[in-house]
This record gives sequence, structure tokens and C-alpha cells, in this order.
Amino acid sequence: MKITPVQYARALYEYTRGRHEKEELSDIVGVFAAIVRRNRDGRLFRKIISAFKDIFTEADGIITALVQTKISLSEQEKLKVERAITRIFGGKSSDIRYTENHGIKGGVVIKTKNKMIDASIAGKLKQLQAVLDK
Repeated sequence: MKITPVQYARALYEYTRGRHEKEELSDIVGVFAAIVRRNRDGRLFRKIISAFKDIFTEADGIITALVQTKISLSEQEKLKVERAITRIFGGKSSDIRYTENHGIKGGVVIKTKNKMIDASIAGKLKQLQAVLDK
């Protein structure tokens, strides 16, 4: 039976959940890596790590988001965005990456793993055009 990167990541998460001792975690990860290698799945390590990060952040209530704006935001504006994202998506905290996108003309675009909120001027114009075309 072939084991997928997500299945490996879930198993690793289950074995490490609630454990905080560095030595114990190191032992678990070492045994886990040996099992992956024994199964000849070493080429999957990057995908396993990525899936583990997704599982960990979701289980811990961390919202990972990409926020795009035309210009860079001040620290106060970033704080408002972080609060809004945490409130909208129901997380305990957020891990946000900010980028500038000069193509959006103004406003903000927020992308998470499963959802996108387009509050940009270009997005609003597209919504308006769609309504007018009906």
C-alpha cells in the first residue's frame, strides 16, 4: 500500500501532538524519518513537511494568509488587517505575509488556503460588471 505525504504528515502530527520535550521530539522525528526512508519514500520529505505545517497550523487555530495591496501598509493598518482576518476566519491567531501588487489599483486581496476575499477596486469593478451583464 502506498502512503501519501498527507498520511505521513498526519501520523507525524499525531505522534508529536502535546509533546514538548526537545529530546523526545527529536527521537520521534528520527524514528519517523527512518520509517519514511525504509519505505523508500525519501523523495516525499518536502511534501510531508508542507502537509505537516498545514495540519499543525489548522489544528492550532492559526490562519495563514497572503495579503496583497497596491502600496505597503503601515504597522497600524497591518494590525487592523490581522484582527479582521482572525475574526472573519475564526482563528486564534494569524500568520500573514504581505505583498505589494500594483495591478489591483487599490483595496486589498486576502488569500488563505481555502478562500479568497477580493476587496480590491479591480475586484469590485468585476463584480459590478457581472451584475450589469445579467
